[in-house]
Amino acid sequence: MTVDKLRALVIECAGESIVREAEAVDPEQAHTVLANLVADWNAGKDFDPGVYDFLLGRVVLRDDDSPRQFGMLKQQAVSELRAIVIRTWLTDMSRGVAATVCKALAGLGYGAHISKKGFALAPLDIAEAWNNLHPDEPPLDIVWD
Repeated sequence: MTVDKLRALVIECAGESIVREAEAVDPEQAHTVLANLVADWNAGKDFDPGVYDFLLGRVVLRDDDSPRQFGMLKQQAVSELRAIVIRTWLTDMSRGVAATVCKALAGLGYGAHISKKGFALAPLDIAEAWNNLHPDEPPLDIVWD
């Protein structure tokens, strides 16, 4: 596995917008994410560990390179690249703006979200990410109407 091959796999399964946007907002971090995942894959890490291994944080080696293992690798890459983009969008957002956006979306009901460049963010996604990025501020809470 190489970084270029993993990049191509992510584009194949999730679309080019996720890779392109992550590389646009933080090219070094995007490359580091892919490089670390490739290193883990090449070292034999199991990307679909058992529940107890996962809960205990144990790293185990995979038995084979099954389609499920490839799928979990791609899913992890997409998730980490997506987090880079969301973190960039929400880092400088004030609490008031984030709260207003969350309240407006929650008021529209279940399934409401903002979509930007192939990313769909629901109120809970926004609140969770914003709270994680701003631990010194009061947390955002979602109230569903």
